[in-house]
Amino acid sequence: MDVVEPVVVDLCTGSGAIALAMAQEVPRSRVHAVELSEDALKWTRKNAEGSRVTVHRGDALSALPELDGQVDLVIS
Repeated sequence: MDVVEPVVVDLCTGSGAIALAMAQEVPRSRVHAVELSEDALKWTRKNAEGSRVTVHRGDALSALPELDGQVDLVIS
């Protein structure tokens, strides 16, 4: 990725594994993990402790309006 500090959003993150891997592989990235299921979010939050991943509860269409037009990569 050529962007110095990319903004990455992992939709339907589940356990957060992909978001965490992205944060590790792209050290200056700002990674946001989005999940609707509160049960899944329990695992996401636990797995993301101490990481640079920001966890959000919400659906894929409306969870991050503050990032509109600022996202460099969406993964799922």
